Amino acid sequence: MNRARLLVFGSIAVLTVLLAMATVYAYGKGFSHNRYWHGTIERVQARQAALVRSFLTSGAAVGTLPERRDALAEMFAPFDGVMAVEVHRYGDLRYSNVVERFIRGETLDVIEMQDGWRVSVITYQPPTWEQSFLRWLSRPGRWFEPSFDYITMPFLWFMAIYGLALLALGLAVKSSYLERDVLVALDRLDGRHRG
Repeated sequence: MNRARLLVFGSIAVLTVLLAMATVYAYGKGFSHNRYWHGTIERVQARQAALVRSFLTSGAAVGTLPERRDALAEMFAPFDGVMAVEVHRYGDLRYSNVVERFIRGETLDVIEMQDGWRVSVITYQPPTWEQSFLRWLSRPGRWFEPSFDYITMPFLWFMAIYGLALLALGLAVKSSYLERDVLVALDRLDGRHRG
């Protein structure tokens, strides 16, 4: 009896995980990935580029940047791995935080400043859904990191929905079998009492 229960609950768990993975893949491919990268992330990047322009063209930073590379690196550190920033002075590259493993995307803004300074704010091309999903799938130990929330959270919701649905289906099937068995036993008892 315990072995049968273990087999049933194990099968439900495996089926739940497989259905949730298939559904989150289809959900991401057809709906969430493009909305995330070409909606939310693009709007955030546009605001970040506007923030850089505002910072560099108004207030204390007007027209001047530090000469030292480490000071530039500290200044633009919040963009590391998120957006590329290149700083040129009279055409010479003074600073870049470009990550070579990412593919360059669109140049959001080029800010021309005094003394030959030019700051370019560049996006990275988003990964394809297949790349994102396979990266998530191959690193279950990192599923609860913020960078994977947009895949992990729908996966957990789909898993909960499928798990509850399969358990409810199992209980309905079990009650159907029990109902038939109980009715047969009651009919037998009723026949004994009458006879």
